[in-house]
Amino acid sequence: MTVYRVINQDPKVSPQTAAAVQQAMRNLNFIPAGRRNAKGLGFDDSFLEIKHRRFAFLIPDINVAALQTPLTGRLLHGIDTVLAPRGLDLSLTRLPAKGQLPDLITKRNVDGVIVRSNLKDDYPVAKLQSLPCVWLMESREQAPAGDIVHTDDAAIGHIAAQILLKREIRDVAVINECEGHDSYMKRINAFTSALQGTGAKIHRIEADNEKIDHMVALIKEFVSKNSKTQAFFLPGTMPILNRLHQALISSGRDPSKATVISASYDPEVTDSIRPKPIHVDSLPEELGEAAAELLLWRLSHPNAADRRISLTPRVIGKP
Repeated sequence: MTVYRVINQDPKVSPQTAAAVQQAMRNLNFIPAGRRNAKGLGFDDSFLEIKHRRFAFLIPDINVAALQTPLTGRLLHGIDTVLAPRGLDLSLTRLPAKGQLPDLITKRNVDGVIVRSNLKDDYPVAKLQSLPCVWLMESREQAPAGDIVHTDDAAIGHIAAQILLKREIRDVAVINECEGHDSYMKRINAFTSALQGTGAKIHRIEADNEKIDHMVALIKEFVSKNSKTQAFFLPGTMPILNRLHQALISSGRDPSKATVISASYDPEVTDSIRPKPIHVDSLPEELGEAAAELLLWRLSHPNAADRRISLTPRVIGKP
């Protein structure tokens, strides 16, 4: 947020802080959106003539449905915001088969790749690393070598806990439909850690990639038996939020009296629910922008050390 305020010339930022941020931006060759051009990023004119002027955004999944999610759309929009003004082409692609890369990558018809990271390494990482590559939303501790852009997952859990502490809520349920998901677990661990020693009672409703009907049954059972639970923290996907809302209504409880904190990737759907849950947004558009900026930076700094960029989420809705 400090960088955002400096970029937008917020008068509340002290001159010393503004000067430090501006110097860091110069050191990193970072130019804010709307003020960018190839020369401003430290590239000379030859950059615009190299190879194909084309980049790939790879979804490491063989299912075409993975290209159609709200998250993919938001990430793609952020990437395109950086590349399109420079006249650079972007191809959205997926795995043609398990363990195989698309031809435009294997035949090196692109100048670089942004990979939407996946919990499963079912694609040939080494071949990807032969090109300039940025791993987007990579949350694992043992991540592939290379540049990484991701959300500060611990901050999501911490923000959620602080909201409940401010509201003096001490009985909360965590609903997680993917027990082995690294990002979700980091959010949950930070959430529970922040509530330690506060007298909070934390319930866990979890499953490991079970069918949605299984999670719905668990949620309904919990809601019907735990009327004193005042809040729910959902670190994962959108469908669970809808099912929780329905479970509260069907059990005779007033959803407006429950505090629901969501960290899904689709705030538009969150906005359609009444009463609105509190949404901790992981900023997919900004993640896409940062990944594209980092990939361009890598082209002009091929021998620099790997970089990891972490973005702090923000709260949408009344905390």
